[in-house]
Amino acid sequence: METRLTKLRTRRRAVLLTLGAGAAASLLAACGQQAPSGASAGAPTATPASSGSTGGVVLKPTPTERPGIVGLPTPKSDQTVIHYWHNFGVGVSADVHTKQIKNFLEANPKYAVDVQYVPTTAGTQLSDKLIAAISGGDPPDAARFDRFIVTSWAARGFLTDLTDKAKRDGVTEDKFIKEGWLEATWKGKVYAVPFDTDLRGLYYNKKQMQDAGLDPNKPPTTIEELDAMAEKLSKKDGAKYTQMGFIPWIQQGSLYTYGWIFGGEFYDRDKDVITLDHPQIIKALEWMVSYAKKFNVDTIDLYAQAFGPNENNPFVAGLVSMVSDGDWEVATFNKYMKPEMKDQYDMVYYPKAPGGPDRVTWGGGWSTVVPKGAKEADGAWLFAKYLGTDAASLYAIETTHIPIYLPAYDDLEKNKDKFDPRWVKFWPLRSVARFRPNLPVGQELWNAQTQAADLARHGKEQPEAVLKRLNKSVNDAYAKYKG
Repeated sequence: METRLTKLRTRRRAVLLTLGAGAAASLLAACGQQAPSGASAGAPTATPASSGSTGGVVLKPTPTERPGIVGLPTPKSDQTVIHYWHNFGVGVSADVHTKQIKNFLEANPKYAVDVQYVPTTAGTQLSDKLIAAISGGDPPDAARFDRFIVTSWAARGFLTDLTDKAKRDGVTEDKFIKEGWLEATWKGKVYAVPFDTDLRGLYYNKKQMQDAGLDPNKPPTTIEELDAMAEKLSKKDGAKYTQMGFIPWIQQGSLYTYGWIFGGEFYDRDKDVITLDHPQIIKALEWMVSYAKKFNVDTIDLYAQAFGPNENNPFVAGLVSMVSDGDWEVATFNKYMKPEMKDQYDMVYYPKAPGGPDRVTWGGGWSTVVPKGAKEADGAWLFAKYLGTDAASLYAIETTHIPIYLPAYDDLEKNKDKFDPRWVKFWPLRSVARFRPNLPVGQELWNAQTQAADLARHGKEQPEAVLKRLNKSVNDAYAKYKG
């Protein structure tokens, strides 16, 4: 007879296949946020809920766990338990999240929260353990979830529809950054409460600009100025670079970034069609390829082998003078740069491209979901709502994560003097922030734009041709979800 564990494994494999090969690809760069610092190879394993359980699942801890959420009150006999899965490793964000949960418990004494550290699958933002729990009928009541894949999971029936609860409690689109809210929906229904976001801009090294004879107080405001400065800032020793002014595709330099800078659209909502081959996206890719030709892509690839995290970050190490990157990097730069360099960099909004908007950025972020089949869905909703609204400013202020909940900016403004002014510069970008289209094939579209940029800059396919080919492929994948 087939055992329960075998059934769960079979279901998990089947569900992973339905998610498609693209869904298992790495999403760490996609959302712009790093994996939890305490994530480890070991993970809790799901077992059936025991007799008399208040719902959810019971997890067996493993010796390799490093959960960041600790010290919560023990549930009392008269409390309803909300079983919550998270992927916070040890660190500041986990400490602040613990404070958020404790505040929720004080405001809602009827409930207790049982937390379990369940790291996402290695190299991705997916959790195949969550898939297994949902498929096996024993999901947690709430889970921390990459907002980028909410639509994919909602379209496949893995998440609870929260629309009625959101309307009842006034959790509505007008209170959130618009497109970030859309990421939490599918076909007009709400499946998650947004948690936080991140925004992107152009960092530049003021000292290197001055050394190159450029005015360090006049960063590029147009793509033409960026191109000219990149050339002046690049240095060679023989055939090798010792400093590069700018490399479009490193760090947060995806085709999404430049597609929007050039005024392109990746999805036509009115026609319900993916537009990876939008004329302005083609122009954006052609511009990226111009750097591969001008500076020799093979030489750049060789140079980029020295790039890494922390002190090996190409901007921290002074290997690249200007870089497209996210607001979270202010903390990284301040921690790992040499002391004399910490005042020698700044941030500016993306330069304007021909045919593009005056100002634009884009973001990713996390959310809280109620998995399909959750036994304490009402409590889980209250918990998700609290984290995304009432506790949003606490998390933003104490972790310097940009909120997606608009009222939280009032509290940020009151505490403005506490923050690095370069991080504060990102706040106004919330009004022009773009987010990746909330489509059930969002991961496939991410993979396609990544592949297009890689093939084009290495001369394997021409920009227009590769974008048209991959656009057809992603639209074909999307066709099965229409109607």
